[in-house]
Amino acid sequence: QAASGRMVRGRGTKHRLMVLAGDTSDAIASAGGLIFDRAAAGWDVDVHVPDDAYDRAFRILGVKPSKLGHGFDVTSQPDCILIAGSLYEQDRSVRRLFQRAARTDRTEVSLWGGGWPRELAPGIGIVEHRLSIAALAFKAEAMKAVGLGSRCARAEAFFSGSYRVDIAAPLLAPA
Repeated sequence: QAASGRMVRGRGTKHRLMVLAGDTSDAIASAGGLIFDRAAAGWDVDVHVPDDAYDRAFRILGVKPSKLGHGFDVTSQPDCILIAGSLYEQDRSVRRLFQRAARTDRTEVSLWGGGWPRELAPGIGIVEHRLSIAALAFKAEAMKAVGLGSRCARAEAFFSGSYRVDIAAPLLAPA
């Protein structure tokens, strides 16, 4: 830990993705492939949803969700934060967390659904995560577990901030 009280990342520290969603089905359909691919790549993936009714779907993707609480106190800044646009609009503590992270150059911030927040500096626009073959298969099973059928696109699209993490498979401009 640094003298300022901030956590300092070492080379042996796992990368971390934080996902915040107001709806489990939406999270699986919109970001399930990214969640799977990051977890499979060895990242710590923290998924926060309002209920655990569909815990099985997230376990299929290789993560265990946590109950979405109010008032986030993030002790160590994640490498990436991915948030549902609807949750950003509804929850003030989520908005503050996202805005604080968007103003740093240490955390990649992305949203699905809605659009890029007007109160923030312009992001880089729409980026995609192209799902691995394994992510396609596991996301299809997770989608079935929440009652969405099993058809999923080969890419997931997000609005992204100006800072991009240069690790693992980057989020790419649409082809």
